[in-house]
Amino acid sequence: MKIQLRPYLPYHPLLVKWEKKRLILSMGRAVIIEGNPSFRQVLEIVFRSRFPSVEVVGTANGEKAMELIGTFQPDLILVDVKLPDGSGLELTQKIKTHHPNATVIILSSHDSPEYREAARLSGGDYIILKESPLEEYFGLIESILCDGDLHQKE
Repeated sequence: MKIQLRPYLPYHPLLVKWEKKRLILSMGRAVIIEGNPSFRQVLEIVFRSRFPSVEVVGTANGEKAMELIGTFQPDLILVDVKLPDGSGLELTQKIKTHHPNATVIILSSHDSPEYREAARLSGGDYIILKESPLEEYFGLIESILCDGDLHQKE
């Protein structure tokens, strides 16, 4: 794939890398499954502002999430460990069974080896603390969307 730079920009490897990232980002879809409506809404708003070309939808319900994932076919799914209608880890197992190419980020309030291991065993690809600074979320999501992690699985 040949990337063309705008004529007024001098050649620089970082500019080429950014152009490639922008192209990959334009192809994404994400689902946020979070039991706390305020936190989910903040994630959706911030996600849309940071990654405007990625389609984002959210829900709090695990059953509705499976329907949504089936029709929306997201590349990236963020799942809360504790959902109002069940376990986010069990939901992750179902997601990975039916949609093995989707990348799943587990959202947890607990930073313990047990939670990390449970997330790994459920099929989660990544785990991040809910209390993490937004830049950590952005860094993780950007690395997944931009560095080809989504497309390597296909």
